[in-house]
Amino acid sequence: MENVQNSIQLVLSTDAKPRFKWTPELHQRFIEAINQLGGSENCRELKNSEGPCSSREESIGTQNEMTESMQIAEALQMQMEVQKKLDEQIEVQRHLKLKIEAQVKYLQS
Repeated sequence: MENVQNSIQLVLSTDAKPRFKWTPELHQRFIEAINQLGGSENCRELKNSEGPCSSREESIGTQNEMTESMQIAEALQMQMEVQKKLDEQIEVQRHLKLKIEAQVKYLQS
């Protein structure tokens, strides 16, 4: 998980509220994650093509859903941590800006 966090490159917009931009690289990672979880259709595809899933297939589907839910929860946790760090960085930048402006006023006087 640490390797994933270190390799993610974030693109921020210049909006007043910082937001993540959905980049082609981010979209590709999303598609890879979905495929790693068994694709977007999973057990639903089996139900449509072969009739209802057997109890074993339902069990696997349930396990996949639980795993997917846990991975989503971990991804959300990581996203919240990244957002917290970004908020802290913005606050630091705001303080630095105020210090620089104060220094400029001092030097001008």
